[in-house]
Amino acid sequence: MALLGWGCIICILAAAGTIAEAVQVMVGSPVVHGILGQSVLLSISTPLKSMKWSVKKEDSQKLRILKAENKTQPEITPTFLQRVELLKNGSILLRNLTFSDQGVYTVTVTDWDGREETGTITLTVSAPLSEPLISVSVRNTSHSMLLTLSCKVTEGTQPSYWWLKDGKPLPRDGRHFEQNSSLEVRNVTEQDCVTYTCVSRNRLGSREAQRSVTANDTTVCLPAWALTQSQALSIAAAVLCVAGLCVILYCTKKHYQEIWQWIRGVQEERGLEEINRRGIGIRRDYQLDTLEENLYNEVADAQDGVVVSVGAVLPYIYMDFLPAGICRGGTAEERVYSTIEDTAAQAEGSHTHTHTEQSHSNSGSCSLRTF
Repeated sequence: MALLGWGCIICILAAAGTIAEAVQVMVGSPVVHGILGQSVLLSISTPLKSMKWSVKKEDSQKLRILKAENKTQPEITPTFLQRVELLKNGSILLRNLTFSDQGVYTVTVTDWDGREETGTITLTVSAPLSEPLISVSVRNTSHSMLLTLSCKVTEGTQPSYWWLKDGKPLPRDGRHFEQNSSLEVRNVTEQDCVTYTCVSRNRLGSREAQRSVTANDTTVCLPAWALTQSQALSIAAAVLCVAGLCVILYCTKKHYQEIWQWIRGVQEERGLEEINRRGIGIRRDYQLDTLEENLYNEVADAQDGVVVSVGAVLPYIYMDFLPAGICRGGTAEERVYSTIEDTAAQAEGSHTHTHTEQSHSNSGSCSLRTF
């Protein structure tokens, strides 16, 4: 009898334990990480009689997602309509995730006896990282040169960063310092002119980018034989000046005669303009005309026995080399074109220089004038 009593008690306790386990909510994972724009499964395991899902977002009240009674078609809140699907085990599938879907999701299950059991799942939404972008800046400090490399991703959530130098971890030499997404290199030398790698990572994966520090970033990376920009410009200017001078000299030598003739022509034109401006040319022409007229008048007057004074002063004309008899006889052409031998043969006496005019018209001799 006693044994029968104990058996009944054990059966009752076993049944109670079975009921207790039946209302327990088994949560697949208390924290679930979703990807932006994709779907996520909030998984539980519980016998389905009646249940409801709700969510509490940051800085907001609790919102009901759906409610299901006795395996009937669930009632879904319009906000989540077309985005939520209730599975047979009580789990829900949430599609097309956005950042606003982040929060704490609560499922409440009611057993056959009316008792409720709850379970919670925290959902986070992350976005994949874009390729990092690296920028370089160099500035001189009071003691040395500082190289700063900055790494940034334009898309993605909660990225973390670290750096590699030539594909290896940064040396611990007291010159390389990582600060969040930046890398500072102090006391920059030629050994720092290498390729740096920025690695960014979040829970969805990692991305990396590389950047080489060259002479375009700092003159420290210039080779020993290389020239700075100012030096190169100075040399180029000097070469151009020498080349221009050589061209000028070559052209001058090649066209020397043309250039000299052109210069002389310009000088002559300027001289004529100056003469015309002062009226010298006009006066000279007037004096020559007057002189010629006076000469002709003087000869005519001499033939008529009238002596007329000539206003113009003529230079001395030396005629003592002509013999006295050269003017006698013969035509004018013969007298003019007589040879020296003929002149010597006809020479008689000597001649003197006077400043008076002698006329021998009656004897047929030449009228000679010496001055």
